[in-house]
Amino acid sequence: MNLGWARKQEIPLQFAHEFSHVLADGTDNVQYTRTPTDPEEAAATRGAIDILVECYVPNDTPQSMFNVADFVNEFMIPMGYEENVWRAAKRLLPAE
Repeated sequence: MNLGWARKQEIPLQFAHEFSHVLADGTDNVQYTRTPTDPEEAAATRGAIDILVECYVPNDTPQSMFNVADFVNEFMIPMGYEENVWRAAKRLLPAE
């Protein structure tokens, strides 16, 4: 983790992504060799999204009040993961 990273908004996602590898008992020992489309990396990003939703969205926020676009912009979630953000919100937040 580089806490001096120029885009500070990306740090929570980066940290959660790496933590997701730990939680999944990832086998990736080589840094910077995997691509974002690698299944293990994609799973770590999905896990990171779950972590961020759990940590940053009040758990009494109804799904109808959750704004995917705002969340994606706030944490600079990579394009293509918007559906994963919505699925995490549906799974982790109350219906109403």
